[in-house]
Amino acid sequence: ISLVDGSFIYQSVTDSTKPIVSSLQPNLFRAGTDNDGVKQLGDQFFDKSKPLGLWLTLGLDCTTLEDLDVTLSSKKINFSGDAMDFPSFVTKARIFGHPGRRKYEGITLAEKLEDSSTSSVKLGKWEQQVTMVGNGSVYVEITLDLEESLRDLPRVGLQF
Repeated sequence: ISLVDGSFIYQSVTDSTKPIVSSLQPNLFRAGTDNDGVKQLGDQFFDKSKPLGLWLTLGLDCTTLEDLDVTLSSKKINFSGDAMDFPSFVTKARIFGHPGRRKYEGITLAEKLEDSSTSSVKLGKWEQQVTMVGNGSVYVEITLDLEESLRDLPRVGLQF
């Protein structure tokens, strides 16, 4: 298991060149629309009626997973009519947003943020359990525990 560019790569013990599960990371952003604040003049970062400035200030468009902790575990899964234990990896990490790291030419709010030096923002916690079943199937379960202050998120999902 390794952490590359803020996402996890799991590799098989029998063939270390082929990833089993790779590049899974949280996606908390979507492209902005005019209603979100794309056409703003850049001076309304915290206008609650136009959330794009807040999303960019939190770094929702550029998230990474950091402070990796991996443990070996097992998970009980119904397989062929019987509940059986299968080996799994449980990966825990913190989710951080990185404001201003991505460039959006022509969107004034984003261009102004690029010029500021903003540090990373803690967005929450990530837990991922990857279980390998005897028939070759791989089960992936992910839990996102986001900060309570993140009330207006454009999207919550996974990016592959």
